[in-house]
Amino acid sequence: SNTLTTSIYMGNWYEYDTKSKKVLLILMERSKVPMKVTAGKLLDLSLETFTTVLKRSYSLLAVLKNQ
Repeated sequence: SNTLTTSIYMGNWYEYDTKSKKVLLILMERSKVPMKVTAGKLLDLSLETFTTVLKRSYSLLAVLKNQ
């Protein structure tokens, strides 16, 4: 989120029309709060957790397929 805000600010935003400037300002404000992906509204799903779930699911599928 911090990188996005900095990138927008360091760009040539001052050359845009008023409507585009407002959209960029809204985007900068919304990026202050990090977006969280949740799994079933129970736990936060990070990339590491998602990778672990995929690996275990594939392992279970491989075991079930061999039987």
